[in-house]
Amino acid sequence: MRTRPARTPDPGTDHSRSATAWLTLGLLTVTMLANLAGAITSLLLLVEPDEAQLLFGAPVSDWFWGLSAVLFTALTLVCAYVLRAAWHRDAGAGLAVSVLSLIGIGYSLLSITHGYGWAILVLSLGMLAANQAATAQGYYSGHALSMHRA
Repeated sequence: MRTRPARTPDPGTDHSRSATAWLTLGLLTVTMLANLAGAITSLLLLVEPDEAQLLFGAPVSDWFWGLSAVLFTALTLVCAYVLRAAWHRDAGAGLAVSVLSLIGIGYSLLSITHGYGWAILVLSLGMLAANQAATAQGYYSGHALSMHRA
């Protein structure tokens, strides 16, 4: 597969990460690990016998835990891919982090009456706010992966 020609970064460019960029990367890592924990928990609940699990006080079918494990695994992989892109300052990573934050905010509202919903809401709002700061946006600008030599 052919790649676009790389150009050499400007030697005077500052390649250090700002505090908001570090905060965004940290919150994205926590989100990825939380999704991984959700996938593992869903798999553990899937193998429990007799559909004896309760979710918010109601019995839950094994189909729910199987689907939940698949979705948490998909979110973990997406977070890992976006984290890699953000770490390498890909220009599109800023938008991807914002979209993941907005998805997290939307899903947190589905379980806002429980501690899990509040935790995801705070985490997603923090990641969105840190990612929208001017210093974080400057972190992504002009540093696409295709611009760096391998």
